[in-house]
Amino acid sequence: MAPPPAKRPRKVLTLETKREILRRCDEGWSTARIRENFGIPKSSLCELKKARDKITAYTDDFSVASKTGKKKDRKTMAKPMHVDLDQCVIKWYQQQRGSGVMVRGTELKMAAERFGNNIGLHGFKASEGWLYRFKLRHGLSNKKVYGESLDANEDIIDGYCKEVKELIQREGLLLEQLYNFDETGLYYRSIPENTLASEKEKSVPGRKLCKARVSLMCGANALGSHRLKPIIVGKAKQPRCLRGMMDSLPLHYDNSLKAWFNVKVFKNWFFKQAVPEIVRFQMEVMKVSRDRVRALIFLDNAPAHPAASELVAEHGRIRVKFLPPNTTSLIQPMDQGIIVAFKRLYRRRFLEEVMVVVDEEDRNVGQLTLQNLKSYNLRSVIYNISRAWNDVSSSTLANGWNRLLHRTEPVVDFEGFAADDFHRQFVEAGENTTVDDINDWLECDEGDPGQQVLTEEQIAAEVLNPDEGNDSEDDDDDSLPSRPTTSEARKAADVLLDYFEHPISSTHMQSYGPMLREVRDALIKAQSQWSKKQTKIETFFKPTTPSPHPTPSPNLEMEPSQSTRPDSLSPDDVPLPSLPSSPRSSETPQPIQDIDTELKSASEDSDE
Repeated sequence: MAPPPAKRPRKVLTLETKREILRRCDEGWSTARIRENFGIPKSSLCELKKARDKITAYTDDFSVASKTGKKKDRKTMAKPMHVDLDQCVIKWYQQQRGSGVMVRGTELKMAAERFGNNIGLHGFKASEGWLYRFKLRHGLSNKKVYGESLDANEDIIDGYCKEVKELIQREGLLLEQLYNFDETGLYYRSIPENTLASEKEKSVPGRKLCKARVSLMCGANALGSHRLKPIIVGKAKQPRCLRGMMDSLPLHYDNSLKAWFNVKVFKNWFFKQAVPEIVRFQMEVMKVSRDRVRALIFLDNAPAHPAASELVAEHGRIRVKFLPPNTTSLIQPMDQGIIVAFKRLYRRRFLEEVMVVVDEEDRNVGQLTLQNLKSYNLRSVIYNISRAWNDVSSSTLANGWNRLLHRTEPVVDFEGFAADDFHRQFVEAGENTTVDDINDWLECDEGDPGQQVLTEEQIAAEVLNPDEGNDSEDDDDDSLPSRPTTSEARKAADVLLDYFEHPISSTHMQSYGPMLREVRDALIKAQSQWSKKQTKIETFFKPTTPSPHPTPSPNLEMEPSQSTRPDSLSPDDVPLPSLPSSPRSSETPQPIQDIDTELKSASEDSDE
């Protein structure tokens, strides 16, 4: 009797090896080549592909590779006993490290016990064993936790940049497929101190003009060839000035209670706007098929950013890699002059729109500028942000990656919008400001991260209820501007055309004449639509229904019927025709039945 066939020795793959196999699948390796290189059967490879999302989510959340060489790489996807507690502590740790605060093991244990009380784990004690396992789960070494100074940043950055370079080479990523996003705050109506408008603004009750702010986020790829639409976060869900145009804005808009970025806002933007824009760019511009679209997105450890496992798209081909804590100001691309350049471009457009530089009638310039500030609403902010972001040069976007990819200094071109250039603009407008005033104004929102630093209670609430905390008021301080009538727009077009086509105007100014004539012709055409529709005489009278007990009726009002107005025009656009008044128009017309009654009564009186 033949001996039974020997069983194949069971081979257990580490999670790091499984992740490497999945990367090879994404790179297009054949099944036979993968089986030969890793020594696994076909059935194991099929099961591995089915569990792709689960493996990717776990390895993004927890460290799976050996850090010290003393412990084997992780092979099972065991989660901590208290997942919510683990998430609270790591969020708190990342926020502390992102703010430059050193965190020791003792402080981690104390924070864990406080979070235990916040989430209902009363009596939880963080032991040395818990601390040891927590650091293993998240790849925290003693050097990071127990460090005494920030001098180790350069060593951390060198190791991280080397890791990034190896990752790019291993996965064959192009510069067009590397992205960075970063949030910031913007005081969009602030003006420098000691200007005429600022002196007038100080008398405004509440002084809300200079404090108006939004949070915004910018992002682009490492080549500078693809800049995503910015997203801004305001307080109002439906701002008055944006009603009817929310779907046609040149950027994305969202809202939160205090105009901060939070986890819900970020995830909504990431999956509904960012990922589709990246996919569309690579398919339409790079000519990449959908199954070959890939992107590696670098983010800082901000409280508003979800875990990396929650930011995975296109079957793991678009994913996130976090920067080391306390290094964002040193290597994050958007912090290497890109956001600074964007904000200065925005403020130049802002000044051009609100500041009265020349006043031919010698009126109060400061008061006129303040009036422009009051009418400068969120709609103007959105369009100026969009144009300023598009004005950032591609070379500035690409140079911001120098420190992360090449370990060289970034080159930022501030020509035309340095502090001296802004100061010169104010002096020409007759403002008495100094260069220091201008510098303070340019840096007024420098320290605004665009997201709130969470307290421990807020971190716990966000982990337990991630979808709450995004309700906000439905209104805002910006009023809805009244719509000019067609007649008013026609008169304004006539004035503009006369100004630009005047004989003393420059050739450059006169070149706008043809465009303005087209605008005026469109307004004339809109006005003429009324004359093309003949109005019936019946439309000037309201139908009346006889009453069994008639009463004297009021003066007959000659109003046109609403049904005769063209739907394409507003009733405010063109004045309605009116009938000429008659000598007896002030007398009240008497119903026929009343006249018959009076005649009968007069006849009876005569008989008596």
